[in-house]
Amino acid sequence: MSAINGTFSQGFEVGYRLVKGIHVGMPGTPGEPGNPGNTTPFLQGIEAGIKAAGGMLIKQR
Repeated sequence: MSAINGTFSQGFEVGYRLVKGIHVGMPGTPGEPGNPGNTTPFLQGIEAGIKAAGGMLIKQR
């Protein structure tokens, strides 16, 4: 799996488990949003998973 070829669902799982750990139950995966040109479904899934787990994202300038 890579950031280029991964799916939104795979990214969501990675992002959620980054915050909550690997031994937790997974919530249902939300619907995939539209993709802007500068990202992939996998990366958007990671972002959604982190947010769903209660984590925070800090955007760099």
